[in-house]
Amino acid sequence: MPHAVRWHCATYADAPAATVSPHLLRAGSSPALALLAGRPLVPDLAERLLTRCLHDAVPPRTYPVLITRTRPKRCAVHFQAWWRELAPSLALLHTTSPEDSRRETFALAYRAELDVLPLRAWYRALLQLAEWLQVYPSVTLLSYERVPALLERQTVTQRNVLRTWLLSAPSPRLSTSEEDVG
Repeated sequence: MPHAVRWHCATYADAPAATVSPHLLRAGSSPALALLAGRPLVPDLAERLLTRCLHDAVPPRTYPVLITRTRPKRCAVHFQAWWRELAPSLALLHTTSPEDSRRETFALAYRAELDVLPLRAWYRALLQLAEWLQVYPSVTLLSYERVPALLERQTVTQRNVLRTWLLSAPSPRLSTSEEDVG
């Protein structure tokens, strides 16, 4: 089972493939089945979904996921997946200064971009997190902004905006392709 989220225009050639060992999956523990049954995919997801700067070390045995539109020239962490499509758009990044990226206006604009994604994008991301967390104790979202470790949770960064979006259920809506069918 590959570990890269398959978005329709994603490129994962740069990210190494990883697999879930079949013996680690218990019968009936499929993340998709949990979601369909209305159970939380990962009951302790808030504690196991971490955030860090891509220039800082990450906890051991975590699954690092890069959340940037462009590939970094240098990265202290060897990331295992790249969720480029869930990063802020280049237009948003070019219209805000580095100081703005820590402000509420950036967070609101980025959240608005995430909220217009099809609902299936959120579900796919959650299913992928659940699969990774069956093997790893945590997943760490990585982005460029440097923040002191003690202020990581209190500072507005793209990785924290994405984390909040992943932890909150978006309002149900139809995607463009679903609207065409109905």
